Amino acid sequence: MSAAGSNADDVRAQVGRRWQAIDPLLPLPVAPSPGCGTELVVAGRGGQPAATGTCEHWEAAPGSLDLAWGAARQFLLTPRITGPDVAGALDGLLPLWRDHLVRSGSTRTLAA
Repeated sequence: MSAAGSNADDVRAQVGRRWQAIDPLLPLPVAPSPGCGTELVVAGRGGQPAATGTCEHWEAAPGSLDLAWGAARQFLLTPRITGPDVAGALDGLLPLWRDHLVRSGSTRTLAA
């Protein structure tokens, strides 16, 4: 298993424990779709992942009914936060996602 896969599995297990502590009836988290293949990782204490995120790029086909309800191009971040500092983990994850979108040429407005 790759280091990225190991990070994702570790984070998913920690998120599952956190969700179960909040409400035992919540379902365990499942692996997110692979998206564009980029895994975003925010290091926490001791270098352990505090959060991971996957990015998905979506574009509607011309003439699609999806265009009636949303943008033609959409970008989705699926975050997984391990610890109690959700805001801090997201503060680290969002700039990584932004930089990924800029590097991939997904958007011109974010670079400004």
